[in-house]
Amino acid sequence: MANASSARKHLAILRLEIDKVLAQSRIGIHRSILVSRGIEVKTVRPYDPADTPSDIDYMVSARVSEEPELQPMSRVYYAEKEISVVALVDVGKTMSLIPQKQKHAEALFWLFALSAFKAHDRFRIIFFGDELLLDSKWTGDEDVLQEAVSRVVLYKNRQNTFRGNILSYVAELELRDAVIIMISDFASAWEGKAKLLTRFGFFERNIKMILFALDEWSDFRPHSYGMRLFDESSGRNTLEDMRRGGSLDKLAQAASAHFQTIKQNVQSLSIAFIRIPLLADPLRTAHKELMRLCII
Repeated sequence: MANASSARKHLAILRLEIDKVLAQSRIGIHRSILVSRGIEVKTVRPYDPADTPSDIDYMVSARVSEEPELQPMSRVYYAEKEISVVALVDVGKTMSLIPQKQKHAEALFWLFALSAFKAHDRFRIIFFGDELLLDSKWTGDEDVLQEAVSRVVLYKNRQNTFRGNILSYVAELELRDAVIIMISDFASAWEGKAKLLTRFGFFERNIKMILFALDEWSDFRPHSYGMRLFDESSGRNTLEDMRRGGSLDKLAQAASAHFQTIKQNVQSLSIAFIRIPLLADPLRTAHKELMRLCII
């Protein structure tokens, strides 16, 4: 009970921060990414005070209204489509080694979940990693989602049986009018995975995808001294060289090159690749990058 109470309290605090971000997007983060109303105009009608200024068609108003400024015409669009939001969250070993990765991942998937719930769209979270896959199925309920999140720890402690690939699994869902976000440190090899993304039919099925890369090396700066680190896998202390060209600097450069390769591989599919430094605020960074890429 104490853990459940603590989780609810933590989510309540996180939600306050998420609400600040959502307030900056009139129709929600996920709907901003995949404009739901579309551009098809069904008809026009006299302006109603409840209409927004963007609904006014000034050219039609000038043509059919005797006093266009006093009697403008508004566009009427076809009904909004339901948007499906899918969050793919990596819970593999490398994601568990640094607690900050898990915290960043939680903030990012709840950002999209609460955006979907607010607009009454359906949301689905799929945890994957180390031969594990846990699918919440479609939900519009925060409690159901929270229960799925709490089950991850239990499933990770069991013998895992999933032998497939997360991208193949999602491709088989045959999504339409959907936003897919993938949150991972992308520590595993990416070769071949870009080809799997072509099965999604992004353009034909109106699907947008964003890869959020949790980057533990982006803030690394070379120094003239070393650092003693504890390696959890071996249980030993190791002395790492922090000088330029040293062991840690090489790891940072390799990580940067790895991310750059992934970014180049997905650009042709109009997939956004956003790096989130572990020392940065994930919500603010995500919002800033989405704005910079003109996605929201």
